[in-house]
Amino acid sequence: MHELEMIDKLINVVVDEANKHSFKKISEVHLKVGRMNGLECHHFETAFTARSDEALKDTKITIDEIPVKLKCEICSEIYVDDRFKDAHFAHSTSHAPDMYIPPVCPECGANKIAVIEGKELTLASIDGE
Repeated sequence: MHELEMIDKLINVVVDEANKHSFKKISEVHLKVGRMNGLECHHFETAFTARSDEALKDTKITIDEIPVKLKCEICSEIYVDDRFKDAHFAHSTSHAPDMYIPPVCPECGANKIAVIEGKELTLASIDGE
């Protein structure tokens, strides 16, 4: 299950960064998660509480979900693929990203489309003491 692996790797990065800054306790972690990853926010919360690292106990998790934003390479129209609001669609696409077919441009109907946002999985900040 790729979701758990991705979350576990991200938590390891959080713990490593906290150690670099000599944090004994992490009060808040701020993440940016693109919808194309198919990760649901509650998975992060569950994973953080399941870890036995003392520094993660009672950590507040703030997650900015980034929609999948597309740009037409013909007319430069920028639009959002709202299909990713459906958790099943997002999850399925995350398992086969090479099979993802963006919707045609709503402005000119072209199918030459680039994904410009929505793939992120970023540790934006860590607050601790």
